[in-house]
This record gives sequence, C-alpha cells and structure tokens, in this order.
Amino acid sequence: MHQGAEPARSANGPVRGLAVGPLAGPAGGAAAAGRTAAGAFTDGEPTMYGGLALGATGPAAGSAGQPADPAAILAAVYQALEERGYDPVRQLAGYLLSGDPAYITSHRGARALVARVERDELLAELVRSYVMGLRAREARREA
Repeated sequence: MHQGAEPARSANGPVRGLAVGPLAGPAGGAAAAGRTAAGAFTDGEPTMYGGLALGATGPAAGSAGQPADPAAILAAVYQALEERGYDPVRQLAGYLLSGDPAYITSHRGARALVARVERDELLAELVRSYVMGLRAREARREA
C-alpha cells in the first residue's frame, strides 16, 4: 500500500483488496478461494490467469476496430470485486479518484479490463446511468 493510503472499511470491518500479499478467500486459505492446494482454480474454465476472464468476449472485449464498452466493463469489474469479497463501490470509487490500479482486483482479468477504458469515460458512464435511473423513477411516480 502506498504512503497515505487507508484501507476501505465496511460495516463488517476492513474491505479486502488494498492489502499486499497472497489473495485468500473470505474464509482464508486456498480451498476457500476456489483453488486447489497447488494454486490452480477449480471453476473448470481456465485461462492463463486461472478462471474465466470477465469481458474476454462480448461487448467489453473492445476489438481493434471497436472501442470497449464502459458499461460492460464496469459490470464485469463490479462482479469480479464482489466475487473476491471486496466492497465494489468503494474499490471503484478509489480507483476513479486516484487512478491507482491496486484498487481493482486482478481476479478474472478485472484490472486489465478496467485499464482498457479511460477513467473519465467510466465516470461519464456512471453519471449517465445514474441520471437515467433518476428519470425512470420520476416517470414511474408520474404514472
């Protein structure tokens, strides 16, 4: 952790994700994290990093001719953070404010995936989605 950084906290204590060292599952230990004793993932969908890389196909992939879809990337990164037991909102906020990729887990390729899109594009997508939600809520109240 770099100087001045403070681990994010939830109601249940510190949020994992900012600590340096081997990743462990919520219960601690390799088996709890879905790994064998040798460190290999047991989810049956291997990649070079172990496990299915989120966004490796579909709209988040971003081929050479197409830009990556910020909404799909945010959804995939959010899911990866949840799977590892982190607080996705705090971790994404930390990344968006600081630009430090250590806030994003490398689980399922999430860190590489979020690096494909500029932070301002991710923030614009979050604001766009939030405002659309507000408008939809307003429309339901009027109906």
